[in-house]
Amino acid sequence: MRLPPDNSLAIPMIRRAVELGINYFETSTSYCQNRSEIQVGLGLKGHRDDVYISTKSHVNKKGQMSFAGMVERDSTGEDFKNILEESFHKLGTDHVDFYQFHGLTYENLPIAMAEGGPLDALKDAKDHGQIGHIGFTSHDTTENLIKMLDTGEFESMTVYHNILQTGGHRLHENVLPAIEHARKMGVGVIIMGPLGGGILGIPIEELHKIIPGTSSQVELAFKYLLSNPGITTPISGMTRMSDVEENAKVASEYKPLSAKEMTQVKKFISKYFSLMERFCTGCSYCQPCPQGVRIPEIFRFMNISNIYGVKTWAKEQYARMRARGPFGRGSADLCIQCGECEKKCPQKLSIRDELKKAHTLLTSS
Repeated sequence: MRLPPDNSLAIPMIRRAVELGINYFETSTSYCQNRSEIQVGLGLKGHRDDVYISTKSHVNKKGQMSFAGMVERDSTGEDFKNILEESFHKLGTDHVDFYQFHGLTYENLPIAMAEGGPLDALKDAKDHGQIGHIGFTSHDTTENLIKMLDTGEFESMTVYHNILQTGGHRLHENVLPAIEHARKMGVGVIIMGPLGGGILGIPIEELHKIIPGTSSQVELAFKYLLSNPGITTPISGMTRMSDVEENAKVASEYKPLSAKEMTQVKKFISKYFSLMERFCTGCSYCQPCPQGVRIPEIFRFMNISNIYGVKTWAKEQYARMRARGPFGRGSADLCIQCGECEKKCPQKLSIRDELKKAHTLLTSS
């Protein structure tokens, strides 16, 4: 999802990932300003039989907002046939191992499952060897995730989860019951947001010290996920070659956390309950803002200040943003309260209110 825009950087990253044993590549028709499938296809050229490719597209409902604006009609089976062919063209392949409904909700499930609709189109493609497995990604409630699993139509589920959700609070929907339900059904579970949208990439001394012998909190974050028997694999939005190297090293060398270590992790996370009730994951679904407000970046500064106490650095970064001039700054005071961002946010954040808080925090003396 977060490949660099420059192919000369992105393609070597993908090829190095294959060399290091990474074999599951998830892309989408819309990731990276619609270039992700092309980059993945170029990067995996010559390695198609060595990897699993997963791509996806949204099931749209008339009257809902999409990235392209207001949806004029429900998605159809014909839409998905055309989208699938376009994905094959971009990826440079005649089949994908996984095809997922992107951001599926229980509300939109009837559209997906309509006679002759999107699911039937994917089933037909599967029967013809063009798709290996059909699944979905979702930010829906745990109750609704289980309902979607119980249809028996899906072989994989991709959901948001990470170590920051272990403290027994409502940071985000607790998806562990859905993960366990999927495990019992034999459904593969892929985890997005393993590093909390990059939050766990920022050094936190206390977290780093929880498990002796753990070289970094990135390692601890992946150890936590890989220790859950219901999780098939985490996926990470890597933007640098160093990310690829570190993630591959952790996955190849990790040892599962013990029950005692898991208790220590939960105890630490609980300490931050009041600061982390809900936070931006940096998915950028809210972008672009009509006024140019760089919402994920602003919330990242606020999270770093609030959660980790790195206040001076956060304020300095925000001040630099504001000093860039009217067309490049993207600061929160440009917000006109239109609310377009909140319609797109999968975490259902009150973005407008949070932007006000962020601006006050990051400009205070």
